[in-house]
Amino acid sequence: MYHPFGYRNTGTLKKVVAILLTLFMSTGCIPKKTTLKPMADNLSPPAVLADSSKGSFWKNQVKYPLPVQYFSVKDARDQIWEIAVMDSYLGFPVDEDTPTLVLIHGRGANSGYFYQLMRYAMEADIRVVAVDLPGYGKSLPGNLGNQIPRTMDDSRKLVFDVLVQQMNIKKAAYLGHSMGGQWVLGYALNYPNAVEKLILESSYGLEEYSTTVPINESEQLAIFNPIMRYDYSKWQSIWSRLGYFDQEFAKSAEDIRVFYHFQKLDPETGSITRSPVGYFKNQSIDSIFLTRVRTQMIWSTADEYERYIRNSIWDIYGQGIELRREDPDSLVKNLEHIRVPVLMAFGEADPFLPTTLFSNNRNIRHDIVKPAFIRLASSGYLPRVVFYKRSGHIPHADQAKKFAADVIQFIGNGEVVSKQEDPLAY
Repeated sequence: MYHPFGYRNTGTLKKVVAILLTLFMSTGCIPKKTTLKPMADNLSPPAVLADSSKGSFWKNQVKYPLPVQYFSVKDARDQIWEIAVMDSYLGFPVDEDTPTLVLIHGRGANSGYFYQLMRYAMEADIRVVAVDLPGYGKSLPGNLGNQIPRTMDDSRKLVFDVLVQQMNIKKAAYLGHSMGGQWVLGYALNYPNAVEKLILESSYGLEEYSTTVPINESEQLAIFNPIMRYDYSKWQSIWSRLGYFDQEFAKSAEDIRVFYHFQKLDPETGSITRSPVGYFKNQSIDSIFLTRVRTQMIWSTADEYERYIRNSIWDIYGQGIELRREDPDSLVKNLEHIRVPVLMAFGEADPFLPTTLFSNNRNIRHDIVKPAFIRLASSGYLPRVVFYKRSGHIPHADQAKKFAADVIQFIGNGEVVSKQEDPLAY
C-alpha cells in the first residue's frame, strides 16, 4: 500500500535506530532529557480488563493503546479540568515540520476506539495525538467534581490550552468523528492558526436544527434554547420530558451489544433480529473495544456511569444550540469562513445522518453534503468527499484500511485514494 510519508516495513530498522539512540544518550551525544516515543510494535490493542476493585472503571479497567498523559487546565468559571491525551510519534525528533494528526472522538465515545487509525498513521510517520474530551473516557473520573453544563466552545478552549499552550502543537490536521466533527469545525473557526487541515468523519455540524421539537400533536418543546447553557436544573426539567434519561439508564448490556451491531432484542422472546439502526457493520478491534466499554460500564463505578449518561445527553443539547436555524451566527452559516482543505467522509449505511428529528432533513447527500460542500468550497478549497460501502457511522472501524489510506494521503498532499464524489452532481 502506498503512503505519502513513506509507510514501509521498517520495524527492524527502527529497533536498531532505537538501540543506537539509547547508546548515544548514554555517551552524552544526545541530551538525556530527550524522550523516545514508543514504536508501533508497542502499540497494543485497547481492552477492558477484569477488576474487582472499588476504584475508577476508567483508570483501572480501561486500557488504551498507548500511555496516557494528564494535563490540568482552568476554564472561564475557575474550574480545574483534567484532560487525558495520548501522544506518539515514531520519528526523531519532533519538530515544527512533523506531520501531526489530532483525533477528536464522538459523543459517548473515547479516544481508545481510534486504535487502527492510530497504528496506520504512526507507521506512516505521522505524529498522532488523541484527546479524551472533558467528561469522556479517561477525562471523566478526574472531573466528577465539576459542573455538567459546558458549551462546546468551553471544551474547545480547554483542549486548545492543552494542545497549543502546554504541548506546543502549533499546527495540525484535526480529525473529528461524529460530534467530534462538529467540534473540530468550531475549533477551526475559533483557532484558525492552529488548524492545517480538517477531516470530518460522519460529522455532525453540517445541518441546522429547529430550536423546538414536537413532543406530541399539540405541544412544541424548546429543547435547544441557549439560555439554559449554564442552568442545569432548567435544562433537566426540559430534557427529562423527552425520556432520554430513563431510556439510557434502563438499557441492559445485551440491549447495547445487539444495538451496536445493527440488531434488536425482543424483550419478550429474547430473539435477536436485524435492525436498520446501529453503529458497526463489521467486527474489528475498535468495534469490540467500544462495545465492551459501553456494556461493562453498566457495572462500573456508579458515579462515573451516571455522569457518563448525563454528559452524553447534555452534549446533544450542546451541539444543538450551535446549529439553530434561528441563529444568524450558527455554526453552519459560518462554514464559508473555514479556509483549510477539508475531507468529508461518510459510511453508506449511516443511520444517524441526517438528524431528521431535529433538522427535518432526510437525505444525507442532498440535504447535508451538497449544501455543506458549497459553503466550504466558497473559501477557495474544494472539499474531498468519500462514501464507504459496507460502513455505518464509524468508517474508521468498519473500513479501517481504506479510511486510514485516505486520511494519510490527505494529510500528505490533500488528495485521497478512494473514489471521490462530486456533490454538485447530486
